[in-house]
Amino acid sequence: MKQLNELLEEYVKKSDYTVYSLSFASKVNRTTLQRAINGERSISKENFDKILPYLNLTLNEKTDLETAFTVSQIGEYTFQKHLYIKDLLENIDFITSTAADDEEVPIVSLSSPVNEARLVKGIFNIIKLICQMIAYNIENSEAPFLYALSPFHNRFFRDLYDQLQLAFFNNLEILHIVPFLKAPKNDSDSSLFNLEMLSTLLPFALSDRQHCSFSYYYESADFSSLSGIPTPYYVLLNHNVILIAQDYQSAFILPDTFLPFYKQHFEKILHSALPLLDTLDTPALLSVFSDTTVNTGYSYAIEAQPCLTYHADASMIAKVINKEIPKKSQQVLSRKLLAQCENLRSLKKATSVFSRKGYDDFVKKGIIYQVPGELMRPLNVKERITILERLIASNQNGNKESLLIKPAVFHPRIEFFSYDNTSIMFYYMSGENEFRTCILKEPNLIESFNDFVMHLNVHGYTYSAEETTGIFEDSIAELQTASDDAS
Repeated sequence: MKQLNELLEEYVKKSDYTVYSLSFASKVNRTTLQRAINGERSISKENFDKILPYLNLTLNEKTDLETAFTVSQIGEYTFQKHLYIKDLLENIDFITSTAADDEEVPIVSLSSPVNEARLVKGIFNIIKLICQMIAYNIENSEAPFLYALSPFHNRFFRDLYDQLQLAFFNNLEILHIVPFLKAPKNDSDSSLFNLEMLSTLLPFALSDRQHCSFSYYYESADFSSLSGIPTPYYVLLNHNVILIAQDYQSAFILPDTFLPFYKQHFEKILHSALPLLDTLDTPALLSVFSDTTVNTGYSYAIEAQPCLTYHADASMIAKVINKEIPKKSQQVLSRKLLAQCENLRSLKKATSVFSRKGYDDFVKKGIIYQVPGELMRPLNVKERITILERLIASNQNGNKESLLIKPAVFHPRIEFFSYDNTSIMFYYMSGENEFRTCILKEPNLIESFNDFVMHLNVHGYTYSAEETTGIFEDSIAELQTASDDAS
């Protein structure tokens, strides 16, 4: 990829302008422009936007120049990482569960465990044999288990665990330790590999699957050896050890005489490992959103709507709570919402990025996704205008921004929010008022996602705070006009 100053020099020469005439036409200081072309200093976004129309660029040239400008702002390493996160959020492949509780097991149980070493080739054959051995353990062991130590960067374990979702396997304990690559600040390959693992883990964790416990630890950038074990990855069952090759195309089945050594190794790593994911199955996110405390410093979110509860107050909450629900439930809901609003208002910094549909549902219908519809009535026009005015004031303050996504360039399929760097929650709606959620706890990945949110406008994926504020102002005018017409 060419540097920004190289492209600027090339495209200015191709245009009908000299540096002097381009400076005069665009009203950009000639010395500033010349230094940017020479690579002596960066060019501001304001000046970049001023000269862009005069260069007569093709679509591809314009894209290349804008990409080079973004790279000049955040660096090549961060730029590549952000592209990977964008791809992950937009192209995540959800798994849907089709197994019914009364389905029969689609495999044949072995009459006995594998008592001699055996080489198995082919991913399908390996998964089938593991399932057969687990089926035997289900029928013959009081505490059947599957312990795995392996990256989660391809579909092998996702496909294996997909076979274990029938009710027959409900008593199976699944513990999976994921070795993340230790990623120095300047090591983009390691960071991208970690993100690749997350892009495989998230669909599994966000789907309606039997719970699996995931932990993680850090390995060096060389995966050829995992803590002294000659074969990279392994799976432990009640009576067997399965050593799996790095390409997952072959596996060596060992009898139970080898199990104590590997189990001791697994338990040693598990003792030092940290929790990676928590999965939740909840009809609403209200309880999770209320988990903020007065000590929470900042939040970053990609949501269906701006964080509207941040801008509610006690009077508004009292009016919109559904009076048909039990009195005690009204009181509990009111306390939770008030606590959440108070905690959110105390944040030092917050960025909420939201979709056009979520915004329109709020403006046109008064719907707040963050609270289940049966608990609150839609906001009336006056209440919507009040919240929009508070959104404007918050954007103008600068510390707590709400930014509208440009749907033509960015369309995330999942949403997430994080409070500080302690955890990040991913979620998507799987049905009416039903959310699938997953909490990630690996701090480097959390930091990457937070950094992505902070730079969305730099990439051009959102409107700026000023542009979003303009949209808020237009919506207020439309609501006031509609209200006047109705009266």
